[in-house]
Amino acid sequence: MRRPMLLAVALCILLASAALAQPLRVAVYEGGLGGKAVAEALAAQEGFEATLIGDLTADTLLQHDALFVGSTRLDDPASLNALRLFAGVGGGIVLNHSATGRDLPQTPFPAVASLFSGRREDTIVLTAGGHPIAQGLPAEFEHAYSDHLLLTPGEAGTPVLRDRS
Repeated sequence: MRRPMLLAVALCILLASAALAQPLRVAVYEGGLGGKAVAEALAAQEGFEATLIGDLTADTLLQHDALFVGSTRLDDPASLNALRLFAGVGGGIVLNHSATGRDLPQTPFPAVASLFSGRREDTIVLTAGGHPIAQGLPAEFEHAYSDHLLLTPGEAGTPVLRDRS
């Protein structure tokens, strides 16, 4: 009884380590501002396989591990449903600028970011330095753009960065 359990654990560890050796498959939506440049930058990094995609359908998204959407308006119900399905099965999603829900009645993921609450220009402060996405970031830095959108965290949201003031 004990030996099969140990073999099962060893198999799980082996499969997990094999999965980690695979490049992260990132879909980059070409309908968002800067999509081509983001795909090229990711593809140049070791450990990433970036693909430009033209549609936000479940079939397309499920072929990838993560999705990047540059500044664009996400207001198509079918695309939003596909994004939510993708996130629901563990897909990672990065929404940049207007893709976060600017000028819409609600954000694409209200449980994570309940609403778009404005914009400002300020210094960025790291608030969750232990979060995996924050590895290597300094405690404070100036952002390189002048149109910083503010989101109100939802009940499942974890703010990693915030404005200093």
